[in-house]
Amino acid sequence: MLSDPFQLIPKHFPDRPRILARAGDIERSRSHAEQGTWFQVALKRLLDNADNPLAVPSELPAPESNEIQQFLTEATRQALAFHHTDKEEYRDRALALFRKISAAYLSWPILLGHYRGTTNGLAESRFTLSMAQGYDLLAATDLDAEDDELFRAALSSTRDTSDRSEHKTCGNHNSWALVARMSAGISLEDSKLIQDALYGWEFEGVYQYGLVHQLRHDWLADGFHWERTPGYHYYTLMAFTEAALMLQHSGVNLWDKKLPSQDEQSDRDLHRAYGPNGLKTLKSAFDVPFYMAFANGDLSLVHDSGLVNLRGAWIWGPIYELAWQAYGDEKYAWLLNKIESDYRGSSERKFPQLPMSLEASKGEFDFVRIRDVAVPEGSFKLNDNCQISLTGRHEQKCTLLPTTGVTVLRAKEPDGLSTSIFWGPHSAGHQSPAALHLDIWSDNRMLTCAPTSGGYGDPNHLTWVRSTIAHNTVTVDETAMFPCDEESDSIWEADSWRNRPSDGELLLFQPGERLSACRVRNESVYPGVKLDRTIVLTSDFVLDIFRVISGGTHLYDYATHLHAELCQPGGTPIDMAERRGYQHLREAVLLNTGGSKRTVSLDWNTSGPRQRSIHLLPPDSKLIAAKPPELAEGMPHKQLGAIREDDPRELILVRTRCESALFVTLWTKQDAEIEIVLESGEAAEDLCFVIQGRTGTQRMSLPFDEPRAALSSEVPPPSVHAP
Repeated sequence: MLSDPFQLIPKHFPDRPRILARAGDIERSRSHAEQGTWFQVALKRLLDNADNPLAVPSELPAPESNEIQQFLTEATRQALAFHHTDKEEYRDRALALFRKISAAYLSWPILLGHYRGTTNGLAESRFTLSMAQGYDLLAATDLDAEDDELFRAALSSTRDTSDRSEHKTCGNHNSWALVARMSAGISLEDSKLIQDALYGWEFEGVYQYGLVHQLRHDWLADGFHWERTPGYHYYTLMAFTEAALMLQHSGVNLWDKKLPSQDEQSDRDLHRAYGPNGLKTLKSAFDVPFYMAFANGDLSLVHDSGLVNLRGAWIWGPIYELAWQAYGDEKYAWLLNKIESDYRGSSERKFPQLPMSLEASKGEFDFVRIRDVAVPEGSFKLNDNCQISLTGRHEQKCTLLPTTGVTVLRAKEPDGLSTSIFWGPHSAGHQSPAALHLDIWSDNRMLTCAPTSGGYGDPNHLTWVRSTIAHNTVTVDETAMFPCDEESDSIWEADSWRNRPSDGELLLFQPGERLSACRVRNESVYPGVKLDRTIVLTSDFVLDIFRVISGGTHLYDYATHLHAELCQPGGTPIDMAERRGYQHLREAVLLNTGGSKRTVSLDWNTSGPRQRSIHLLPPDSKLIAAKPPELAEGMPHKQLGAIREDDPRELILVRTRCESALFVTLWTKQDAEIEIVLESGEAAEDLCFVIQGRTGTQRMSLPFDEPRAALSSEVPPPSVHAP
């Protein structure tokens, strides 16, 4: 008797096909093509490729060649072409190729303990999914018994690789292994395989988590994926979209399934984000990126993401087309239309008449899954308050994701100043040591930036991307934050591997009409040192107050990396030494701060309006400008969703050696004519600032023990009289 506590295993299996698409989907795409819509272009693309089939060698190359997937793709192409045309030559080619692949697959040994058709786990999962899709399409054509037996035997044997998957718990690798197992189960009508994929199973004494566990725990209570990078959020969501679609084709609605949040530890969890009690759905995973983004869709690039803007979501295929079909949410339609508009005329668009998502790797086949010829305009407004899953809050255009550890403050004007600060734990290998990293957005552009990489093979990835000095936060004693403080040779570090939490703490989330503010703290990443950062946002400026509090003397480096160039070049060259991260800084110069002067204004050239930073320097501090490393030769960086060249990069660094330090920076436009003075307070005290601007003089108070931000007018603005 199968256990199915959440009623997710199909009670019966409808007629084939049901993995890639249903018969009704194919009929609809045929009909749309006959009517001369863009489906005609998509179908022609498929048939043109099918009419120029791959030359198949008498013996397939060994899996180590990484060429097998292309032959499996060819078999699927021919089978789908047959379903769209009823031409037997397509079916014959698909059958001949699938026979060859199935026989070869059954003869191949399992390599390195867990590979058979490919040379890595993710590719193996995608290979299994492709086998399930190909068999399903062919089985819908009345296979003879001998072919059916061979194909089923090959597909059944894929359980040998999913049994042995290296990743068995919370990560995206396991998500794809589970989707692969589910695809085999639905294609073979094997309910036990489907149960395994949903609820997990044990192999050789080791338990492998299922998709239900991931839905309850690994999609966090505010909707974001626990690895905490938008790129991997979408890569994992791509897998869950496959699962939801396959189950939908078999009469099960995973899209809307409400599952109770996991509220206690389970076996080998890789992270500690449990609860709170409540029901979660997959929809939150589609929603939350909208609330992490700035007004034009730009995203912070902290950690291993590479996704510059929401428009880049097409790279993961038609996930938002399918979400639109499942939920009818107008913001999904809005994003789909934004993608089409933003990429109009783009060189990445090889088929300008097709939806951009069909430029992705499986776009040749995915058109059959799309229901609508056109998507309505849709709507998305950041000024609409809402709750995101169980713990996420969006109020007065500001967003708090307390389980992920991200706060986004946005100005009321569409192109006004906005900020994003990451204060969550370092719980995943795809993260960098960047607690309290701040990003600033202004005039429809990212003003700040995070380090770029040519990929995990980039020689600078370990020594630059995984350093703290490469991020917009404070580095203590030229050492990366825990868990990257030991300077190992691994780019995959997480706090759980050393049994020590790295969590930050939210002290303040204050969205408001006149000003918005947040305050966050971390006492876990540098033993004996308290990092405490307050961000205040108004329509005129961003005020960044970074308190570093310690009982001992340390070297503190407060860095900000910018998509900008300093307008006041020059200075005295300074040696930044050879500690990890620091050795990459180029053209470092010590800027002249005017001797004892503690307030310095710097102007910055950007691709938009000039920006200004006003620095209130700690006593005996140095102000240093430098350039980050260029990408290593042969390591091109692809920013997902970018539609223009990356801006020049520079960083400004305030360095001081002391016990406790107060770093203050005000960011505004060059023509804003703002002055700021620290009237009273030090790092561990109440702070009071006097801010002079065009509208008069204001006093801002920031209590230390009772976190809040208050702004009061001292001198009223001059009255304006009509001429």
